[in-house]
Amino acid sequence: MLTITPQESPTSLSKYCQLTVDELPQMFSNFGLELSHKKLVLTDPKRLTGIAESNPLYGIVLIVAALYGQLDIPADFEGIRLSVLVKRCVDMDMRERNALLYMAGQPHVLTRLSDETFHYMLIEVLRTDRLHELFCHGQGGLYHRGITPCAYNEITGEICPEEMARWRADFRSMSPERQMMAATIIWLYRSGPDSIWLRRVPCTWSAIEALRYMKDAGSLSRWLRLLIYFPGW
Repeated sequence: MLTITPQESPTSLSKYCQLTVDELPQMFSNFGLELSHKKLVLTDPKRLTGIAESNPLYGIVLIVAALYGQLDIPADFEGIRLSVLVKRCVDMDMRERNALLYMAGQPHVLTRLSDETFHYMLIEVLRTDRLHELFCHGQGGLYHRGITPCAYNEITGEICPEEMARWRADFRSMSPERQMMAATIIWLYRSGPDSIWLRRVPCTWSAIEALRYMKDAGSLSRWLRLLIYFPGW
C-alpha cells in the first residue's frame, strides 16, 4: 500500500501563461471546435463519422462529443472504449493538452511537461479517490516512476497470486468512477492495454459512457488532469 503524506506537493509547477479572452477562440478553432458560452461545441457534427483513430483531433473530438454532443452520436463512435481513448491521449501534443486543460477548468497554457507536476496530480487522485491501497512504492525512480501497482515485481516480472487476487477483489468492490480512475492509471503505467492487473475485472467501458459517468460523479476534471500532465512512465 502506498503511504501518502498530506503535505506532499510539488516545489514548482509547470510554467504557464494566462490566456486572453481573444486567444481562446482561435486556439480551439484550430481543432474545428467552437468556444461558446464557456463550452466547446463541434462546428460540424458530420466529422464524427469520418474521424479516424490516427487523426490528431481524435481524442479531443471524442471527449467533446461525449460531454457536449447530441444523443444521436454515430454507433461506431459510441463503441470506442475508454482504454483506446487513454492510449490515444498518451501521445497528445501541447495543443491537445491545452484544449483539455481548458475543459478541466484551467484556462492556462501548458508549455512543458514535468515529472514533478504529474507526480503531484497522481498523488492527488490516489488520495481523493482512495486508490492508494492498489499502488505501492516500486524498486526505484523519481516521482511517479517510484510508484507501481501492487502484487507485481517490476524487476523480475513475477506476479504474487495471493496479492493479485486481493488487488482484483478490491478493484471489483469499488464504485465505477473509482474503477475508471484506477484503470486509467494502469493504462498510463503500461502506456497501453494491460493484461496483468485488469484481467477478469470491469474495464471495458465505452469512452463516451465513462466520460459522462465521471462528469456526473465529479471526478472528470481529475481524470483529465492525469492525461494532460502525463509525461510518460
